[in-house]
Amino acid sequence: MKEKISDNVMFVSTAKEMWNTLKVMYENKKNPSRIFEIYEPLFELKQGDQSLSEFCGQLKSQIDELKMHQPDVTHEGH
Repeated sequence: MKEKISDNVMFVSTAKEMWNTLKVMYENKKNPSRIFEIYEPLFELKQGDQSLSEFCGQLKSQIDELKMHQPDVTHEGH
């Protein structure tokens, strides 16, 4: 689990509380604060020392999450 996510659930006492917290955080697909959290590292993404396949995997992962929150913006074929 990414640190930004785990920070929000590290002090809950049960797995049910953790899942309920995560559900509230990510249930709203048009969550503007989450969209910003995705865009920020996406714009700063650099290959650096990663292999091309690692870099592309990371890029695809962030784009897939963005599609989940903003399907109209990332709609393919336009």
